[in-house]
Amino acid sequence: MIEIQTKIGKFEFCEEPHGYFLNGKKLDNTTSIMDAAGITDYSKANPDDLEAARVKGQAVHLAIEWLEKGVEHEPLHPTIQAHVDQYLMFKRNTGFEAVVVEAPLLCHAYGYATKVDLIGKYFGNWVIAEIKTSAYSAKHTPIQTAAQLLAFKAMKNLGFYPDIPENLHRHSLEIYEDRLKMSHPFLKEDLNISVFLSALWIARYKRGDYAE
Repeated sequence: MIEIQTKIGKFEFCEEPHGYFLNGKKLDNTTSIMDAAGITDYSKANPDDLEAARVKGQAVHLAIEWLEKGVEHEPLHPTIQAHVDQYLMFKRNTGFEAVVVEAPLLCHAYGYATKVDLIGKYFGNWVIAEIKTSAYSAKHTPIQTAAQLLAFKAMKNLGFYPDIPENLHRHSLEIYEDRLKMSHPFLKEDLNISVFLSALWIARYKRGDYAE
């Protein structure tokens, strides 16, 4: 459980069961919003492959978080270590410096929360880097990072992250066992945010929040 005291109350993130809360009230999150609106659709994927990708992704995210936060741990599985090695090579080759790692973000105005994988400096620019370890979810990263950016700006309005500028470049950071790819920045910020907010309204409508 992560608890963050804000000007508008207590913001909480619980890993298991996965959920975000503001003053005890559960918030929508980007994954559930995009799933409910149909932006993400894994219906044609093999369930076993999908589960394997999910487990691997969680393990890689956690290993990189441990690395960046200096957490001691047992030796990693060779597959996961190979991903971490690719990330380490990326840091050495580019000078990427992570400043924010696996941080919950609250967007009170729109009633949702999300988590950002990495915020850092990349060739002199401040960036959001969304870690991806499979092709299943990489194509939706522009929408996902738009939601993260909107929530990050909301956190700045609450007084958090004063030393990080408001306007961040958004990238996917695709990490595999034998290679790593940092995408070009996603340039259609206004469009991506509009798509995400439309998904938010659709998800709530389908849930019955706007019943007449």
